[in-house]
Amino acid sequence: MGKPIGFTELMKRLAVRAKLSDKTVRKVYDNLFLLASEELRFCGTVKLKRFGTFTLKQRGGRDKNVPRPDGSVERVYIEPYYTIKFKPTAEFINYANGRMTEKESRKRMKNGTLTKSDKGLLNYNTDDRERNLEMALEKIAEEIKYGKR
Repeated sequence: MGKPIGFTELMKRLAVRAKLSDKTVRKVYDNLFLLASEELRFCGTVKLKRFGTFTLKQRGGRDKNVPRPDGSVERVYIEPYYTIKFKPTAEFINYANGRMTEKESRKRMKNGTLTKSDKGLLNYNTDDRERNLEMALEKIAEEIKYGKR
């Protein structure tokens, strides 16, 4: 595993990949966030194709016994609140693992009729190897810089 990237770096990479300006990508991201959170709040479920499903789940709304320092027990009411659950799609999980998505993709590969997303996944596998090599080289350079090698 490599070093995690931050929001700014993610936006830059997305801008380069989509061939858009950083400002445009940030606007799209902000609007996607606002729209998804509104829909989640009012509908309870948001499904993003090829990404996953977000659902609201209510928690709390119960009494809880809280021990006090003097040995007695105080009863406290916990207000209800919502948490968000996320269930990724099989395609998203397979992309993360670098595998072909589904049986249909394998059939299309055998027939030679790959779709754009299938080709993207094949490129993803190649990019993954290149990125691992790049991260290994960065790690070695860092070790040399700090005298560990």
